[in-house]
Amino acid sequence: MKKIIFILMVGCVFADTIVYKVIGIKDKAKNVIYIGIKDNKVYYIEDTFIYNVKCNNVIEIINSDGNQIDFDCSSNTYIPKTLTELDTNKNPVIGGTLICIGGGLLMGNIDNEINNEDDLDNWKAQQQLGYGLIALGGILVTLGI
Repeated sequence: MKKIIFILMVGCVFADTIVYKVIGIKDKAKNVIYIGIKDNKVYYIEDTFIYNVKCNNVIEIINSDGNQIDFDCSSNTYIPKTLTELDTNKNPVIGGTLICIGGGLLMGNIDNEINNEDDLDNWKAQQQLGYGLIALGGILVTLGI
């Protein structure tokens, strides 16, 4: 089954067009990859995102060669990939490490005695570095890095 989906995707890689109607007005999804039908919806990929249109609203699907693709709204030709733990667990080591280092800098900076202006400047610089590392680490964790 995976081979069939792969063949369908590779066969349609070069900019399909889906013509459909929205509130009675004709619209087009150009430069998309038609991937199939599931639960009475036509699915396609545009800019790495998967979208769908109600199958009853679809007027025609045109492949990259300009030929019309036959489709049956009652069929289920699209089988979405099920997310597994390996897909979702990216294990963001770099971002987590930066957060850990930043937290360590801030924790080590709590009991510092400030006797003169140089100590105050060092204390402020260490605080800024700690907060900066935590912020950067948070961004990297969000990105999964």
